[in-house]
Order: sequence, then structure tokens, then C-alpha cells
Amino acid sequence: LFSNYMFENKLTKYTKEIGLQFVEYCSQEIKICPSRISLAKNITKKLNRIIDGTDDVHTLISCEKRVFNLSKNFKRVLKQYLEHCKSNGNMSTTLYQKERACSIILEKLVNKNCTTIKKINVSILQEVFIELESQKYWERAKPFFKYLFEQKELKKDYSKLIAYRKKEYIYPTVYSIEEIRQIENSIDVTTPNGIRDYAIILLMSRYGIRPSDVANLSFENVDFTNNRIHFTQQKTQELWEAELIPDVKTALCNY
Repeated sequence: LFSNYMFENKLTKYTKEIGLQFVEYCSQEIKICPSRISLAKNITKKLNRIIDGTDDVHTLISCEKRVFNLSKNFKRVLKQYLEHCKSNGNMSTTLYQKERACSIILEKLVNKNCTTIKKINVSILQEVFIELESQKYWERAKPFFKYLFEQKELKKDYSKLIAYRKKEYIYPTVYSIEEIRQIENSIDVTTPNGIRDYAIILLMSRYGIRPSDVANLSFENVDFTNNRIHFTQQKTQELWEAELIPDVKTALCNY
């Protein structure tokens, strides 16, 4: 939607003013649903952070953190939990989401005069969970309370109180060669976007590279002379390297 807005209005360079106009266009002219208006606002916020010189993960999440009213006891256990998650390989964005969700829950406990982990009980937790705006907080709180029980901070495993249900989707475990060919043949490689999309599809279908790693690739990761491709995986921080397959090389050269 944003790309189409820029194209239709013959805009080639983004500014903060264009971001405001785009959000107004979504909410006032085409009147899309509230969730997509929120998405439009998030897109402009990220682009604005790039303009302001923000880089790396802080482009995706705001550098401004809400200050939560937590007791010393809650701050201690939350810090320990986040360190535990980090040691298990959680990335910065995941840690940020967990910290925010758990902080919201702990702050609600403080507001109910529950300032230490030992004071938590079933009744007060149920009150807090009912007040939460979204079930996503339940999802992120479940491993937190399980951790507290395993560390003997809590005598009972309150994570079992938290039930959430995700909508089930049936995904194919693998795509057949014919299905992959249909996907590739559906791309219009006569357009700049099509040339880009075709290169992305080949990187994922030929190598099985994660979408996040494809998005972070630069031409510095590709050695056209020696036919090698290499990068550090975002999820595992491990080096990945392979031979540059001819059709992938051609697609990248075209891009």
C-alpha cells in the first residue's frame, strides 16, 4: 500500500511530511480498518527513525522505553529472567517484547498492592489477566511464570493457569518441484520489483535461507568472482557459506 502511494503520487524520496500525508490518506480518504491504519503509522515511525539516523535493531523498535512502576523485587526477577532468555539465544527484538509484556503484568500487580513474587496468588493473577488488553501478553507471560517456578521463586507453577489458543493453519511441510516452478513462473521479471522478488525466491528455494537473512543480505555477502555467498545468520549468529549456484548468480546480477 505504501509503495503504491509513493508510485501513484510520483514520490521518489521519503520525508516525515509524506509519512503524515500517507497516514491521513489511509484514515481519511480510503478509510481502511483501524489495524491497517496502525500498521501505516508503524511503517512511518520506522522510516522516521532511519531519517533521524537510527540504525540496526533500534530502527524496528523505538529507542524510547516506557518507564514501568515496578518494585525492587520485581525488577530483580525480571532482569534475571531476561538474562536467562538471552543466554538461550533470544534476539534483541524478542527480549524487548518479553520485557514489555512482563513489565505490564508486574505493574498491574503493583497497582494491586502486590509488590513481591511471594505475594502472588491465583486470585490476584486472574484479576490481572482479565484486565490485559490482548492475549499476546498471556502468551509471553506463560514462560515467565514457569521460569519463576523452576527457580523456586514461586511455590506453584502459575504458568498452567494461562491458556491461549492460536488459530491453526495447515502449512505444507515441503513444496514440490512443480509448485516451486509455478511460484517462480508467476513472477513478472520485466519489472524492477519482479526482478527483485525472483532473486529473493531463488535464494530461499535453492538454499533454504531464512527470510530475515535474505532481507539483511548485501552485495558484500556475494563473491561473484569466486562464486561464493556467505553471511552471519541473524537467529543463530553462526556463519553460513555456500557455492553461488548459476541461476541464483544470474538473478542477483540482473537485480
